[in-house]
Amino acid sequence: MKVNPISKKNAVSVKASYDPLEELDRYNALVLERLNENTKRALESDKKNFSEFCLETGETLSIAGGALGYTIIRYAEWMILKKNKRSSVERRLASLRKLLRIMKIPDPMATDETFKESLRLTLRKANARTRQAEGAKVESIKEITDSFLENEIDPTYKQVRDMALLNVAFDTLLRRSELVAIDIENLDVKGSCVFVDSSKTDQDGRGEHKHLTQTSSTLISWLLELTPYSNDGPLFRPAKKNGACYKDIENNKRRLNGGEVSRIFKAIFRKHGLNVSAISGHSTRVGATQTMFEQGEAISNIMHAGSWKSQSMPMRYGEKHTLTKSATANVAKKTGR
Repeated sequence: MKVNPISKKNAVSVKASYDPLEELDRYNALVLERLNENTKRALESDKKNFSEFCLETGETLSIAGGALGYTIIRYAEWMILKKNKRSSVERRLASLRKLLRIMKIPDPMATDETFKESLRLTLRKANARTRQAEGAKVESIKEITDSFLENEIDPTYKQVRDMALLNVAFDTLLRRSELVAIDIENLDVKGSCVFVDSSKTDQDGRGEHKHLTQTSSTLISWLLELTPYSNDGPLFRPAKKNGACYKDIENNKRRLNGGEVSRIFKAIFRKHGLNVSAISGHSTRVGATQTMFEQGEAISNIMHAGSWKSQSMPMRYGEKHTLTKSATANVAKKTGR
């Protein structure tokens, strides 16, 4: 039997002056629509995932007799059995606990030490290590770009677009969705920068400027020369199968899909005889970070370049490089081992 985990019948039976579902409706009306689109998609995905768990297992969102604590632990175990990575499990649990706070339902993981400890031990079973994208470092980017500039006599719109996409991605460390969201009116080619309206870590939408190298600026100028209706709109746009750009304004003003970025990067690297097995749309972000570590940049500068609020991700990207600076590596150099 299919069960709706958040229905009036199955929700909660608490003696209170409020209705949990009315509280949820109030949140949706006052907050949800104002959230960043990525945040809204993540919350919707997490809610759907919990619903699938309830439908598959027959669980309901009930607090009778401490049932809610057991439900949360079983939900974590279910996700682990589904081979979800630990980061995904933790994020989805956080979304569920946020839902409880919105509905003013006591969170057993915050008030019950036994449940809290049980969940911590359960999460140990999850694989915390995710496969990292291969870093596209400055040597590879330079080799590919130099070859393109030297050998392509009359490149198509798509070829110039893809090369500009690769270089801008490396310069700015932008994520795929942020990269394809760049608009022409936010470019300052002469000033060698681009204004990014918002990002994953910029929930307030204040935006920030990102530096562009001379190479990227040159490729962008070249791309704009090949782009009809290039006064405004998306910088990176879809292309026809033959590599030409669309001439009609309706198709030409469409934005390149973020999902295409990974395929474009793989095609570029494959064409130049490089290994593409671990290349993704994230490779330029990883590679730029690794390059900065290798060039001795301070972690604060690296965090600013990648718009990170903590050191955890850039330190992970630069993990292999930091090993060469470790105490054991220094001792090995001094002792000639």
